[in-house]
Amino acid sequence: MGRLINDFFHDLAAGFFPGAVVAAWLVQRQAGPGRVGLVPQAVGGIWMLLVVGLAVSVGTGIFRLRYHLNHVKPELVKARNDTAFTKHVAFVVVLVAAGILFGVVSA
Repeated sequence: MGRLINDFFHDLAAGFFPGAVVAAWLVQRQAGPGRVGLVPQAVGGIWMLLVVGLAVSVGTGIFRLRYHLNHVKPELVKARNDTAFTKHVAFVVVLVAAGILFGVVSA
């Protein structure tokens, strides 16, 4: 049961990632001349949701990894780790690109 709850929160938090990036992009895209002051606050709030989602995702991912290392055949762990590594590299690239795009991270 604990693994099921952990996996649920891991996937939920991972869903915050693309959702927050799209939300920040939409807020900036909809900004007009009269609404410019609201955009940094909205994007900052969305960015904080993204950071919280990433923190939860990392925490639950550590428990997920420990489970796989202790309960799954070694050859399956190797294949899963290669796939997970590629996925996580893609997430980091998108996160940094979004941060640069929205002015949260300087290039």
